[in-house]
Amino acid sequence: MLLLLLVSASAAALQAPNQVLLLNSYRSAVPANSTLAAGIREGLDPSTHIPVEINTDTLNLAAVQDEEYIRKLIETDRLKYRTSPPRVVVATFMPAVRLVLDHGRELFPGIPVVLCYTEYSPPQIKQLPPGVTGVVTKPDFAGTLALISRLQPDMQRIVLVAGSSELDALRESEAAQALQSFEPKLEVTWLRGLPLPELTETVKALPSHAAILYVLQNKDRDGVSYVPREVARAVAAAASAPVYGLWDTLIGTGIVGGRLISFEQQGVAAGKIVRRILLGETPEAIPFVRMEQNPVIVDARQLKRWNIDERLLPAGSRILFREPSLWQAHRYAILIASALILLQTLWSSRCCGTANASSGRRRR
Repeated sequence: MLLLLLVSASAAALQAPNQVLLLNSYRSAVPANSTLAAGIREGLDPSTHIPVEINTDTLNLAAVQDEEYIRKLIETDRLKYRTSPPRVVVATFMPAVRLVLDHGRELFPGIPVVLCYTEYSPPQIKQLPPGVTGVVTKPDFAGTLALISRLQPDMQRIVLVAGSSELDALRESEAAQALQSFEPKLEVTWLRGLPLPELTETVKALPSHAAILYVLQNKDRDGVSYVPREVARAVAAAASAPVYGLWDTLIGTGIVGGRLISFEQQGVAAGKIVRRILLGETPEAIPFVRMEQNPVIVDARQLKRWNIDERLLPAGSRILFREPSLWQAHRYAILIASALILLQTLWSSRCCGTANASSGRRRR
């Protein structure tokens, strides 16, 4: 029996890991890639003892989208994975999702596909081919605009920063639709595709009663590509008015916050789906996870910078980077100092008591 257990344990140890292929739409410098990957690893949960190896293929479809590039990409991937296909393919963001849905039978025949950070509606999900499941989300422009109005009740002007790529244009149209109910009350200004030096100079000159919503900028009008997080950082550093955003990877760049999509939680949800597939479930048996209630997340340092009262935040908001209180920052030093003062007081009392007793005996 012991020999059988040892042989089984050795076989498990020697079992080849399950290959999971992560197809990223954007170049590796985009922070969302690493955040999603970390979430996927967390969702896979190592405690289930499923050996897994995650391989990443960065498609860079935001920068290059012409037909020749996509044709070469398909040919390369077909050769790359022909002899060693993955057990599961995870496609992140819509460019990679569209590539897999359009060419998946050619690239990955019969292989389960998990879509991560997709924006399909329920009717669109029903039209997807078999063998596909995943996670659905969408940026909450209306909710973030409502939050801005709540935090800045005297706001008179909203300035929106958008880029010139295909994805930037899509985000601009979504923001414009959400703006319709706010436009009668606010002056709306669009900063479209401005090169970064021009963009930062423009936001320096805004009045204090304005607010900036960073929609997205992957490219400027000259075709120069950017890491969107770095654009947000530059805008927030230069701006003369508070800046808001839509994704949690922008927190820490200088934006106040917003109703933010969590890339990490998207990844965790996708990783859990992958784990279920590796354990034997079919994609058809796993419903899409809908993550469309984006939480309010704000940076306490930016609330202080712009003199925004945190009591205006809706209940359940997450406040990050709050400065610690005196007690939180120096708890141990305060405890040690208090103990020393107490010991000194007790020692002084004891000494005084002994001295008084001796004086009393002398008088008698």
